[in-house]
Amino acid sequence: MFRAIAVWRALWKTGAVLGLAGALVVADAGSGQAQQIKMYAALSKVNVDKIVAFLNDELKTDIVALTLSTGPLHAKIMAEAPNIEADLVLHLEWGALKMQQAGLTDPYPDAPAWRDIAPRYREAGGHWFNLGTYSYLLIGNKTRLAAKGYAMPQSYDELLDPKWKGEIIMPSPAASGTGSMIVNSIFALKGSKAEGWKYLERLDANMAQYTNSGNAPTLLVSRGEYMLGLTSDSQVGDSIAQGHPLVYTIPKEGIGADGNMILIPKSAKNKEAARRVVNFMGTEKFQRFFSQLGYLAARQGLPNPIYTGATKFIDYDHAKAADDLDADLDVWKSKFRK
Repeated sequence: MFRAIAVWRALWKTGAVLGLAGALVVADAGSGQAQQIKMYAALSKVNVDKIVAFLNDELKTDIVALTLSTGPLHAKIMAEAPNIEADLVLHLEWGALKMQQAGLTDPYPDAPAWRDIAPRYREAGGHWFNLGTYSYLLIGNKTRLAAKGYAMPQSYDELLDPKWKGEIIMPSPAASGTGSMIVNSIFALKGSKAEGWKYLERLDANMAQYTNSGNAPTLLVSRGEYMLGLTSDSQVGDSIAQGHPLVYTIPKEGIGADGNMILIPKSAKNKEAARRVVNFMGTEKFQRFFSQLGYLAARQGLPNPIYTGATKFIDYDHAKAADDLDADLDVWKSKFRK
């Protein structure tokens, strides 16, 4: 992993990653000079590219965004700390909490556009702002399901049926924030970690593989390589719109959710430009755009292509999940790494 981080750092310094997304350049009103903003992002690259394009158009900016899965991204951040080589970080809730606990965040108190957004979407001191929650879905390939005469499962316990052996995939929590969210949701659903691990061990008997990306199950199930998947919700709508034979459901017990946190590292070189972006992300215009990507935006009541009705969520303690992450991953690796 750390060799990969070193390669990414070298690519960043040589400018080789500039093609990953655009560049975020904000004009300095006083000098007329353009300021480049570097952003690290843990969302899917498809959605990061869309966000970059929207910011470019609305703020007349140009972005340099490095997009990685959550695990590698957080490892990169901690390897660089305290001198994180980014002006903005778009991370999951547990990652933002860990960065704040480590003293790596620069607060932006009382950001104007965020004042009328519910307090739960912004840290009281302005250390991070939650653009909106993302979650996971249970997906199926309807062509393959129909060929077998199988109905789409509607609960977690239905996934334990032996008929699904070798036909289920999900992200690994060792590499994916979505995977970690699924595991913590199971812990909460089952009432304890002990019961959660028991369920996951039984589910493992039907698992074909654990992917390194939260969105990989969407791609693999949409292509018919597997029948079922637990996957990030961020690519499901696009896959269906593209005509793939994908169907999704929310298990009757509910789903967990995590925040998409935007924050400014303490080591950021262009803090004022970064603040301008953070503030814009709280506006109704950006929030409406963000909701159309399939996320449940911080501003309530905006149209959403995935969550069209009331959604049942599994509540769990994100701060405790962040504290327990390393220990939980050690247990996961001992049980399920093949």
